[in-house]
Amino acid sequence: MFGALGQYLWDEARPRFFKIVCSSDFIIAILLGGAMGLWGHRLGLANAKIVDVTTALLTYSAIAFGFCLSGLTLALVLPDMDFARRLAQSRVDSDAPSAYSNLMFVFSWAAVIHWLDLVAAIVLFAYCGSDAKVLPFAASRIHHLAIGFFTFLTIYAICRFLTALITLSQVGRLYVARLASLTRAA
Repeated sequence: MFGALGQYLWDEARPRFFKIVCSSDFIIAILLGGAMGLWGHRLGLANAKIVDVTTALLTYSAIAFGFCLSGLTLALVLPDMDFARRLAQSRVDSDAPSAYSNLMFVFSWAAVIHWLDLVAAIVLFAYCGSDAKVLPFAASRIHHLAIGFFTFLTIYAICRFLTALITLSQVGRLYVARLASLTRAA
């Protein structure tokens, strides 16, 4: 598992690293995760039980993970070979990944992030216990750091889900336009 994940990160995420970390959703997630870690004990959410938060997020992440895998599957089995070929040949520059590769990355990256969110929710639950509060006033720095990281990961996952949803809509629009042009040509 770790070898495959490392290979994926090297082959797919590394070439897109700066695009990932400089994106608005990553920066917003960092800022909100940091704010939650620093000042989250002042929010009403701080008094919620870990079990309630992790249960809700496990449910969300599992559903979003499934959606992302479905989107990836649709991208892999595009019904029109010419459309897939055009996406595979479309590049911003000669060193950049193709539009088809970028399409698959959107869904696979969102799935990986949701998988990490699932794992983080389980670890957070195991670390804190079911009766613990999310961020009690007297929480340790490690607890604040863990909650800040979990908040970052969850917000980033939600943003990635929205990006995957919008991407699927855009591909659908391009595909409909392709079908319309074929119909007009016939």
